[in-house]
Amino acid sequence: DPVRGTHHPGRILPCYDPAAQNKRIPRALNMPNPTYARSPPAGFFLCPKPSNKQGEESMNDIFKNIETMQENEHPRFYTAESVMRGHPDKLCDLIADNVLDECLKHDPASRVACEVMATHGHIIVAGEITTSAKPDVFNIVRDTLRDVGYDPKAYQIDCYIHDQSPDIAGAVEPELAEGEDEDTLGAGDQGVMVGYACNETPEYLPMPVVAAQRLVTLLEITRMTGVIPDIGPDGKVQVTMEYNGDTPVRITTVVVSVQHKEDTDINKLADLLDEYVFPLAFDGMPADDAEIILNPSGKFVQGGPDADTGLTGRKLMVDSYGTFAPHGGGAFSGKDATKVDRSGAYMARYIAKNMVAAHLADRCQVTLAHAIGEKDPVMVDVNTFGTGICEDDCLSAAVRKAYDLTPAGIIKQLDLLNPIYSRTAAGGHFGREDFPWENIERMSDLAAYIV
Repeated sequence: DPVRGTHHPGRILPCYDPAAQNKRIPRALNMPNPTYARSPPAGFFLCPKPSNKQGEESMNDIFKNIETMQENEHPRFYTAESVMRGHPDKLCDLIADNVLDECLKHDPASRVACEVMATHGHIIVAGEITTSAKPDVFNIVRDTLRDVGYDPKAYQIDCYIHDQSPDIAGAVEPELAEGEDEDTLGAGDQGVMVGYACNETPEYLPMPVVAAQRLVTLLEITRMTGVIPDIGPDGKVQVTMEYNGDTPVRITTVVVSVQHKEDTDINKLADLLDEYVFPLAFDGMPADDAEIILNPSGKFVQGGPDADTGLTGRKLMVDSYGTFAPHGGGAFSGKDATKVDRSGAYMARYIAKNMVAAHLADRCQVTLAHAIGEKDPVMVDVNTFGTGICEDDCLSAAVRKAYDLTPAGIIKQLDLLNPIYSRTAAGGHFGREDFPWENIERMSDLAAYIV
């Protein structure tokens, strides 16, 4: 019963006809494409299909393996999660990154560490900001609330912002010795940053991570275009996938919790999701056996900060790679690029993705560590899980030679002084080609340093 959140083995929403629920007869694959009431809003991305041939070939190899695969005797399961923009934690990330972008628009040298808390009737913005810009924080919060789908008049906004600590400022931009490069920057904080890539999908991300991101993007689009008008701003999804070794076999379970109106017919909502969301979200993925659990709490009418208190930086695994890679612990949103928690994580992803794209490994995890005030990393580690063309220490040495891993070098290579960060705050920081750390045009650079 989807109203009470329980489910039955035969209730397969996305890929089975309702009339065949108990017979488990697969639906034909030529499901109709959805039509939108208007164009998707600017800033939304429906996981565009990359044009690179290698990613497409990797997907074809995966499905060839699935077709010939024997029964999986020792299955492993991985789950990825994503949340909508109206989730209270994501709302806070969006506000923090909108404040950052407003500072960078007028002063690319802004030093920003912005934190946000959202709860019933209150939004609190705090942090350390040193900039020549004059961000109108109150209107930024109101505009973000309105854009996400909440009424700004329902919230009291408080702002507690002061300048960056002079001790930190002195560590980031120290007094230079004679002849020293004036662009030298120290790390704005210590941190451990992890980047990950694999050849499971054209996005070089694990398949369940891509599926979860697609789901929330489609939920957002169908809500904002009026295709599914009963959906509210808040929601979250989970996608569980079975693996045979390192090969994704099938999506087993999908959990969708989405805010809705009081009088919403849950069965009708399930049918609309079945028609407009699931076919696109799972396009090209082995989802024929997926079991959908819709709103397992029963009803989901009250959402956003009215239901749960939100904070910046509480969706670290949603922002990155789910359970597939460890996380150093530092949040991304609200931080300018001198904070290596953010820029270092982007650089680590850039290196890992380029390594996989260049066929140097099938899976790659790059870990960087910095100390506050120091320009060079204290650690560079590469782990290819036995899939690399040479030993991992060889690849680590090549990374140090091929890339400038100082804060100034990372900022320059990835062009991180532009106001692009509000677009990263929801839908995942990785896997979208318009972000500079996703660029693989120079993937052959690293190979030149491998000996």
